[in-house]
Parts: sequence; C-alpha cells; structure tokens
Amino acid sequence: MKNKKKILESLNKFIGDWISSISYAKCSLESYYFLADSKKTDWISVKQGENKSIRDTYGVLISYSRRVNLIEEYWEDLMKDDINYGNGIKDTIAICPEETINGIRQYTTRLDLPFDEPNGNNKMMAFIIDKYENVLLPQMNELSDIHVLDRMMNYEESIYFPFYKGLVVAKLAGNLDYEKLYQSRVDKMNQAMKENPWEKDECLKNIWRLEQLYERMKDVKPLEKPLFDLFRRASRSTDK
Repeated sequence: MKNKKKILESLNKFIGDWISSISYAKCSLESYYFLADSKKTDWISVKQGENKSIRDTYGVLISYSRRVNLIEEYWEDLMKDDINYGNGIKDTIAICPEETINGIRQYTTRLDLPFDEPNGNNKMMAFIIDKYENVLLPQMNELSDIHVLDRMMNYEESIYFPFYKGLVVAKLAGNLDYEKLYQSRVDKMNQAMKENPWEKDECLKNIWRLEQLYERMKDVKPLEKPLFDLFRRASRSTDK
C-alpha cells in the first residue's frame, strides 16, 4: 500500500496549482477558493481526503457557488441581528449536482479511488477539471438568465427555499406573480405562528423583514436584459 499521507499531500498540491492557474485564491474556510470582482464572488470547493467508509480509498468532491451582489445587497442587511447569518459562505447560487442511484442520493461531482490506483492523482485531477468545465460552469451559465433563476428559486420544488432573495429575483425578473410570492411568504409565517406559538417572535421578525424588503423593492424596475453578463464566465478551454 502506498503512503496515504504522501498521496493526499501530492493531490493537495495538484489542486492548489490548478486553482492558481484559473486565478482563484485560498479562502479562510477550509477547502474553499474564491475569485471576486465588484459584481460577484465565485467560490470553488474541492474537498479531498481518505474515505472512512470504504477501506483504503480516498476521494474528491467539487462544488461551485456564486454570490451576485446586485441580488444580495437588497436584503442581507436585514439579517444583521441574526447571529447565525454571519457564518459560512453567503452565496446566491450553489451547485453540487446529485442523482439517485439504487435509491441512494449520490453526488455526481464526487470520485473515490483506491489508494493504490495507478496514476490515481492524475485521474482525480482530470475528474475535477472535467466536472468544473463541463458540468458546473455550464449549469452556472444557464442561470445567467434571470428568468431561469426566478423559475428555480420560486417555482421548482427544492429543499433550498430562498425566502428573501427569491423575492428580489422575482422583482428583477418582472415576475407577474410577485405580489402572490410576497403574500405567500407572509402567510407561511402567520401559519407557522399558529402551529408553533413558541416561534412567534422569530416569525414576527421574518414578517418585518419581508415588509421592509417589499418597501425597498417597490420602485425597482425589471432588468432590461434578462441575460446577465456578470454571470457568464467561459471555461479555460474556450478562452481566447
């Protein structure tokens, strides 16, 4: 069996070299790398290590997320009194694709290999780059259309329910259901208070935030162009 520590250290160096080649920098959070400008911040997460559930194997998992300042700045200051909001990555969109195989949810951007796999780290890096360029970037680029983003946040069933930013996106998209989407959120909070009276204070705080956001968005016009240039980022393989 090859030295596991050396294999992981070598893989970590390969990942670092690749991250530098696409101009990302190390984030304060472990396994995260970022690229920021005045309009957005992109994060790549590349988690790697020994697989504790499968003997003598190691793996990588890559995901991609983006914060769009235009969307977040309308509402995030309303969360300044929420002690939990200051933790972690504050993204607008997060992509870590999954599929169900034999009834089990699995990440499609994850690869596990035996430690004694020939050229294992080269295969890991080929997998990481392929998933970034051919899966994660295309999905993020698809969300460059504010209407696609609106549909994802406000209509598609998902465990991810963007309570505040979904309203911002609906307004920027010119969604004709904007008033209904706003009211449905208020109704959710009122219903939650009835079902869980001990959560009354938090529900009232959420309603207040919704009301404040609604007032802020009153005079906001839909975007003239549904396709955001700021969302688009070509992969290295297509750069001129």
